[in-house]
Amino acid sequence: MTATAHARHTDPHTSHEAAATVKVTRNRLALLTFIKTSMPRQFTDKQLVAAYTKAQGRPGVPEQAESGIRTRRKELADAKLLHTIGTVKNGRRPEQLWEVAA
Repeated sequence: MTATAHARHTDPHTSHEAAATVKVTRNRLALLTFIKTSMPRQFTDKQLVAAYTKAQGRPGVPEQAESGIRTRRKELADAKLLHTIGTVKNGRRPEQLWEVAA
């Protein structure tokens, strides 16, 4: 099942143009929607996996394995819907810090 990505009403026109050209799977779309509505502006994969896992089963939040969540996040980044803005140090190794592309 594929869907078209959507931009928020407050997003710039370039976001609307980009969204009109992107085809995403149901799980990718669910993850992107979750990120836009439930995550802080900047987040790590660890934070995303924890928040999404906790929310699974709610309407619009289909079950996904932790590895699937990370894979869908990578696909969103490859589609230029998310981008990295640097790293943060959590524990022994740095983690990428992500945000929704403008």
